[in-house]
Amino acid sequence: MKIYVSTYNNYNNGSLQGAWIDLTKFNSKEQFYEYLKKNQEELFGKQWNDDPEYMFQDYEGFPEKLYDEGGIYDGFWELVYAKKDETDEDFEAICDFIQEHGDNFKLPNYEYDLSRAIDTAKEQHRGKWDKLQDYTDQQFDELYLHDVPDSITYYIDYDKYYHTAKHDYWMSDNGNVFECY
Repeated sequence: MKIYVSTYNNYNNGSLQGAWIDLTKFNSKEQFYEYLKKNQEELFGKQWNDDPEYMFQDYEGFPEKLYDEGGIYDGFWELVYAKKDETDEDFEAICDFIQEHGDNFKLPNYEYDLSRAIDTAKEQHRGKWDKLQDYTDQQFDELYLHDVPDSITYYIDYDKYYHTAKHDYWMSDNGNVFECY
């Protein structure tokens, strides 16, 4: 989780001087901004005032909808904590979920309730699959196959089960499957 930080002063004077900053090194918005303030000349060159207006020019490693060139909001650090606590695969799933459904967790002040979004993503995540039908086939086997007599298992129409069940799930471009409820 990185962000490229410069200042509007640099940008307005034709300079893109700034730095990529690893957000996982910080535990809060205040700690992050304190780092920028303490290291501003090293990071951005000489500034004309003690309190430069930061410009976030690029990002990587987190959902695009959480990126804003004007700043990082308080709730963003919930995602930073998740990055530190989760496996790479689980964090990818959380990011996929937030990118697709994050607006469902938007607060009146235009920030996101990322703690609730992360909990929901973990609750609804069903794993990573090549195709959604691979998941529904396995789900059928786990839920119902033990009740089906061996003599008729060859007559099970997995395609029809998939077409019935597929509306209960969505799949990210990365192959993460989530239950919809």
